[in-house]
Amino acid sequence: MTNQLPKISTGLESLDRLTEGGLPKHRATLVVGAPGAGKTVFALQILANAAQRGTPCAFVTFEEGEDEILANARSFTWDPSALVGNGLTFFDGRPTLEALVTGEFELDGLTAGLGAMADQGALDFVVLDGLDQVLSGLSDVARRRAELYRVLNTLTSKGVTVLITAKGDDEGVVASADDTFMQFAAQCVIALRRRTATGAMVRTLQVVKYRGSAFGGSEVPYVIDEEGIVPALVGRSALQHHLSRERVPTGVPDLDDVLSGGYLRGSVTMISGAPGTAKTTLAASFVERAADNGERALYVAFDESFQQIVLDVQSLNRHLDRHQETGAISGLSLSGLGVTAEENYIAIRRAINRVQPSVVVIDPVSAFMKGYDSPRARGVAERMVDMLKSKGITAVITSLVEPDSDFTASAISTLADSWISLSYTLTGVSRGRALSVIKARGTQHSHDILHLVLGDDGVRISETQTGQAPVTRRPI
Repeated sequence: MTNQLPKISTGLESLDRLTEGGLPKHRATLVVGAPGAGKTVFALQILANAAQRGTPCAFVTFEEGEDEILANARSFTWDPSALVGNGLTFFDGRPTLEALVTGEFELDGLTAGLGAMADQGALDFVVLDGLDQVLSGLSDVARRRAELYRVLNTLTSKGVTVLITAKGDDEGVVASADDTFMQFAAQCVIALRRRTATGAMVRTLQVVKYRGSAFGGSEVPYVIDEEGIVPALVGRSALQHHLSRERVPTGVPDLDDVLSGGYLRGSVTMISGAPGTAKTTLAASFVERAADNGERALYVAFDESFQQIVLDVQSLNRHLDRHQETGAISGLSLSGLGVTAEENYIAIRRAINRVQPSVVVIDPVSAFMKGYDSPRARGVAERMVDMLKSKGITAVITSLVEPDSDFTASAISTLADSWISLSYTLTGVSRGRALSVIKARGTQHSHDILHLVLGDDGVRISETQTGQAPVTRRPI
């Protein structure tokens, strides 16, 4: 569908992509959500983004006072206080207690004032925050409907873009059955939902209606932090991945031989195995070699501090600390407990944007998905892999394989370009380690189960338990 409808950017990348350009210009948009979903923050953030671009804006509050709203917003990086009087005007639209009790009030004065501002070129975008609370004071449903349409017609006819917030249930449906007419009056409807998963609150937004425009209708998880509303997943992916035949060394010469020279540039490799099978050692070898070659690397460590990993791998002659000092290797330590997968996704995305690495390790991605049902976990993992590949990043993700885990390595193996499986072997009373390449797209590789040995000089891979000769494969 070709979009001819004028739109105004929200300043939120994922929402602009879902709506294919932003909110309908000179029309009304309704945002519905339960208390705590972030409706006021959502509306104020979009308005502040517009004001910063030079759009004359107004925020009309029907519930909280201006001072209270601004005080709550000061904790955000986009504190709107500086915009007040400089492109952003606040109006207190709260009726008196007597008027609410008797139902004898109208919005004529407020509407006329906003219309006059529009006539003077001083208003292009207005938020009516909690308008449903005022309309609910009118006992007659027909009068509520007429009052809403009169306000919207007056403002939109003067070229004003209107954003209304209204209370709903946890599924983003208008709370009162008598007020469902609000959803029909708006050109665009956005639902903010919340639910609890594994003890953590999960918030999602969804564009449920957009008259006259194509839009993405999937639910997009979001969090509320110092940046305000932060959607975790950015719209619909076009799968625009950077392809290359260049090889990136693994940091283990024997593994380079097995993989015809190393990992493909821009690919994602998964290394799975039980605890102690050398997943972290292979990941650390990879980032150290990349830093040796002048690349910038990011190591994301879950449920263990990155500094602990730096100390642990020194016994295998892996010295990441020397590259930390120069900034060639950056570490990010995260926990898989007590936070949602989306929150960790956002933390990783921010670190990537800050560090601008060419190689990334996520160790282990299975902790990233801890406690989540497989469909949800897979959805976040897919977006993670898509983000890495769309940026041309060469990545290694490790996965801890546990017998009682519902989120096995095979659940995400299809997302990776290569899959290396590590396991234990038993010979008499001795336990060794084994490596096998399950798949490696675009690479001729060994299908044998190879022996992996850890020593003071690092990692060796051989065809026999005692053999020292590395396995070599003809590059393609």
